[in-house]
Amino acid sequence: MMRFLRIFSVLLTIAAVFAYGGVSYYVKAHTDKNGPVIHMEEKEISVSIEGGEKEMLAGITAEDEKDGDVTDSLIVESTGAFTEKGKRQVTIAAFDSDDNVSRTVRTITYSDYVSPRISMEAPLRAPINDIEELTEGITVTDCLDGDITGNVQITPVEGMPNAVSPGEYAMKLIVANSVGDVAEIPVTVEFYDYALEGLKPKPLLSEYLVYTKVGQPIDPMEYLTGVEVKGIQHFWDSGAKELPIKKSEIMIENPVDYDTPGVYEICYKAEDGNGSLGSVRLIVVVEE
Repeated sequence: MMRFLRIFSVLLTIAAVFAYGGVSYYVKAHTDKNGPVIHMEEKEISVSIEGGEKEMLAGITAEDEKDGDVTDSLIVESTGAFTEKGKRQVTIAAFDSDDNVSRTVRTITYSDYVSPRISMEAPLRAPINDIEELTEGITVTDCLDGDITGNVQITPVEGMPNAVSPGEYAMKLIVANSVGDVAEIPVTVEFYDYALEGLKPKPLLSEYLVYTKVGQPIDPMEYLTGVEVKGIQHFWDSGAKELPIKKSEIMIENPVDYDTPGVYEICYKAEDGNGSLGSVRLIVVVEE
């Protein structure tokens, strides 16, 4: 009897193994291993920076041999860095009910993209060797990343000495966003002796960096608001009867060529009755 039970147990085990193998084979044989087919009308499209995934997927459908229409499964799986200004590639994926995935790549061009925009509420002036103070008053906004002020760098150009004396120096204002677009502006920076700072009059401007388009000149006088004399700020619209320096006495050097894209600097100079001369610069970026 015991022998019979052993034989029966062995046979039962063998049968179970064969049954499991048969089921596994059936499942594998009947499982869909092919991902959906993605159909795309246009490989490259233009969208607004405000556009979301729906705009990026416009004109794309997906079909699966088992599930049929799986267009609703489409997603933007990843976005790449810019290949050129305002243009990037996105990876689009589609899924079926067996978790098969298919992917394709589409090129996106932003119709309204602009590089990071820099604003300056103070001139690029700082005490000797205090380069960190130069970034005070600078803010940067980006149409994709928002506020990226923390990315701002002011770097020396080649040949600038490590220890500077009072005077003006050529430097670069640089900021980059998350997609690799770098805004680089050549600027003139003034380092001064703090002990002598109060002796020079300085024109005051409403802002110290502006953007304009080719063929669209600006009026330098519109940005002139007042003058600082001996550490005291005087504004021409304050209603005061007499000011140390009249607005008409401010000297303006304007080298901007509004027909040629580039970065220019308008220099404002103020001179007091003692012959002390001070200046500030308005950076003008002329864009195409």
